[in-house]
Amino acid sequence: MKYGSIACGHIETARAAQIILENGGNAFDAGIASLFASFLAEPCMSSAGGGGFALLSTPNSEVECLDFFCQTPLHKPDMSQTHYVAADIDYGESVERFYAGTASVGVPGSVAGIFSIYEKYASMPMHELVQPAIELAKKGVLVNAYQEFELRLLYPIFSLFDRGLELFYKNKKELVEGQMMHMPHQADFLDVLSREGSRWFYEGDIVNLILKDFEQEITRGVLTRDDFKQYKVIQSKPLSFQFNNQTIYAPPAPNLGGPLTKQLLELYASIEPKQLKSYQDTFSLHWTSALAKLQEPEFHNSKRGCTSHISVYDKAGNACTITISNGEGSGYIIPGTDVILNNMLGEPTLQPDGLHTWTPNVRLGSMMTPLIIKNSDQKTVLVTGTGGAARIPYALGQLIAHTQNPEFSLEDATLHPRIHFQDDILHYELDLINNQNCHPLFEQQQQWQERAMYFGGTNSIKIDDKQIETFADPRRLGVSISI
Repeated sequence: MKYGSIACGHIETARAAQIILENGGNAFDAGIASLFASFLAEPCMSSAGGGGFALLSTPNSEVECLDFFCQTPLHKPDMSQTHYVAADIDYGESVERFYAGTASVGVPGSVAGIFSIYEKYASMPMHELVQPAIELAKKGVLVNAYQEFELRLLYPIFSLFDRGLELFYKNKKELVEGQMMHMPHQADFLDVLSREGSRWFYEGDIVNLILKDFEQEITRGVLTRDDFKQYKVIQSKPLSFQFNNQTIYAPPAPNLGGPLTKQLLELYASIEPKQLKSYQDTFSLHWTSALAKLQEPEFHNSKRGCTSHISVYDKAGNACTITISNGEGSGYIIPGTDVILNNMLGEPTLQPDGLHTWTPNVRLGSMMTPLIIKNSDQKTVLVTGTGGAARIPYALGQLIAHTQNPEFSLEDATLHPRIHFQDDILHYELDLINNQNCHPLFEQQQQWQERAMYFGGTNSIKIDDKQIETFADPRRLGVSISI
């Protein structure tokens, strides 16, 4: 490895990081550049109007966690007087209800998160880090199969406002694989943002544009100027715990994904060892036994998740892992910017007690779980994360367990069939569960005939003394580059 490695959700997201690494940037520079690029390449998952989490590590410092997820407003208005719209997403086998519109928007954290990483860790000027994304905004992005699928699902949301239809649909039909997707106004937005900084977004022209619409009767939102002005990134020590003589670092509470990943792996490690005919059968028995004992946090499951993940590791040993989400998007696009705002206040998964039960002025909970794992010498051995809503900790727990198998490559660990327990149903890929020992634990079971995006999309970099492996999950058409 001459420069570094990247694993993420789209080829253009990866190329942005590659450009920066090849021009002398570090992993944090590359992470910022790829995050900017994801706004153009993965607009259903990532946006300057969304939020996320990052774990950052240098060879000589402790791991730091940045929570730049979305915040609830300082005050809750009469929601009946706001623009809050039910949107039914049809998955084919089922329909799931989300809520969109201007009143579904939580205070976005992506911009603040980017500048927080930049101020402490970056080595290159911001105007250079944003340049690959600006070029994407000007030339457009080739739609792939995953984007086509997402755009088809999200039509009920993106069609709420004219600009969404203009960007992603022609005659009410989504852009399809092989067509070009253009978000041209983001070029100027990103250029000015790189020069003016985050205050331009939270206290200047951008918030003025948003509030001009949010204060109109027909498109009344819930956010105010003070909500934007008071937003802050939460910097903290990550949750850390031991697993097989390694230390796993994850976002701490109120994040839900880190603690649940810890609980899953501790339960898995506590199962009395029993060797069956194959590793696959042995793992199935032990993992399902752990699932049977699991006490999940109060968090509604979702059949999908508009979330993406970026992992970067450089030649100096710096590690940057970022998970980003825009929810399903509110449908609202900031005028003249092509920036889609989130719908985190319209996510049933984030309101387990029901509609409009969010508490004012709190950081919303999330299952997003970027991870860094270090060995007993405190050297980074794994950088990973995934999309997948409430399934995130399950996918990561299984990946980590499989990486402990000395016969497995990172590719093997990623491609191994996965298991998930949701709504009293044990879901599993392919022919994973072949032994009868697992069956009595779960009355209802569903076999998936192929590796499916339902089970997440882990994008990972594995480091040891002999080699560096980089592998992005094909379940969500992930892309990895090592240069």
